[in-house]
Amino acid sequence: MNANKLISLAMGLLIAPGCTTKFDTPEDSHADTHHDPTDTNEIGPDTEPPSCGGPGGVLCPEGWFCDIDWGLCNPWDYVGWCVPVPTACPDTYEPVCGCDGVTYTNDCYRQQALQLVAYYGECLVPCDPFMSGSCQDDYYCEAPAGLCGLDDIIGVCVPRTPDCEYSGPQCGCDGISYNNACDRRAAGALLDHEGSCGIRGCISNMDCPSGSPQWFCEFEPGACTVTPNAHCVPVPEWCDPMEDYPVCGCDNTPWANNCFRRQAMAQIAGIGGCY
Repeated sequence: MNANKLISLAMGLLIAPGCTTKFDTPEDSHADTHHDPTDTNEIGPDTEPPSCGGPGGVLCPEGWFCDIDWGLCNPWDYVGWCVPVPTACPDTYEPVCGCDGVTYTNDCYRQQALQLVAYYGECLVPCDPFMSGSCQDDYYCEAPAGLCGLDDIIGVCVPRTPDCEYSGPQCGCDGISYNNACDRRAAGALLDHEGSCGIRGCISNMDCPSGSPQWFCEFEPGACTVTPNAHCVPVPEWCDPMEDYPVCGCDNTPWANNCFRRQAMAQIAGIGGCY
């Protein structure tokens, strides 16, 4: 998995609904477009830094770096602002994950390396949810929700305990309802969906609860037809557009991630693109 796909997966897992993980971000900076980005003499204490990047590919002067808000790893799709490249950095450990998948000691070292911010905190490590020991102690291999029973799943190592006790009820891929993410991870179960588990053994959407949230009957992944393991799952109200983990629906429709597939109440054929 390349760095950008891993970063988008990590962000999706870190800011999934029900989780309290929060990123501290620098104050918003808005570029004043009348500045000449090649003239550093215009930049003073009372002026905003010049804009850069964007579809026009505006460059910063030598010794400056085009920085962009965190999570936006393509500088040519978004407008940023020019900042001076640091010549020296403190050793304070405030880790930042760069868009190159490297963890930097702090934001200063990240700017020194001319890298954009993927997210604040240490870069997460890819792992195999079905392989024991694929993450270091006190970490758990988490995968996107709802990929129960599928092979070749790639997850990321996340802390087992911080903040997970506040996540609320979760349904594990083992069909058990857990009080929170901590209990589910302690049991070694992957996440099926947020909230308690629904009815198992459904045949159609008519067998699932009505009202809000809406539920639908999801067949066993890859089966594309009713099986004994079919069960009712809630239709997600919101999906993270940053999560890049494509799946293919049983109708041969490609989805950017499994959440969008569930929003459409489509059945899943497998992981990856449709062929």
